Amino acid sequence: MSYQYKNIDPAQMEDCIQAVLISFNIELEKDELNENSTLGELYTLVEEKLATRKIDDTCTTQQTFYKLRHSIAHTLGISEKEITPATSLERLFPRYNRRQQIAMVEKDAGIRKKFLKMKNWVAVALGVGILASIILAFFFWKEALMTLGVLVAAFLVLSKFRNELRYKSLGEVVADLALFDYTAFRRDPDIFNLTEIRKSINEIFIRKEAVKPEWLKPDLKLFQ
Repeated sequence: MSYQYKNIDPAQMEDCIQAVLISFNIELEKDELNENSTLGELYTLVEEKLATRKIDDTCTTQQTFYKLRHSIAHTLGISEKEITPATSLERLFPRYNRRQQIAMVEKDAGIRKKFLKMKNWVAVALGVGILASIILAFFFWKEALMTLGVLVAAFLVLSKFRNELRYKSLGEVVADLALFDYTAFRRDPDIFNLTEIRKSINEIFIRKEAVKPEWLKPDLKLFQ
């Protein structure tokens, strides 16, 4: 009998599955997962699709670090020996030219996940304002739509000028990239370490806060 869980948003589960497919650069056929599918079946599907490619036992986290370290050293004009997983991003990327330098690193390393974010209070204020405008639309739709338009425009503009670091250390960046962009940071994107797959899938579900770690059993139903 499949392990049951409660108070889980189905949209979160869909988001986790999509994150797994993106990370491993695979696609599922429409009928490969259904309402009765389990986590164990997802493990097997991913492993089967990757098993058609070459396999080795190299560490993806290590490969991600080497690739990112090379891009940072190349961009900043410093020695790779100065960069370790514990290196502070604040030290590597001073605020005065942070956006430009990080944009260059992201482009050079092919990073899709962004290093930078808006200040937390700005993001919260805009989010609250947008939500309030949506609620207000039920009563004063013209004013609400106008306000909503201004807030959305402000969000888009401020997003381009975000300058707050999303991570503290290089190791934190490496862990995220190795997890959510697995294929892109393998030395050869067609070579996989099959021993890492199940652990990575579990970690994606945990990091996305879809399920509690103790619920991650092979017979866990993905759709309730």
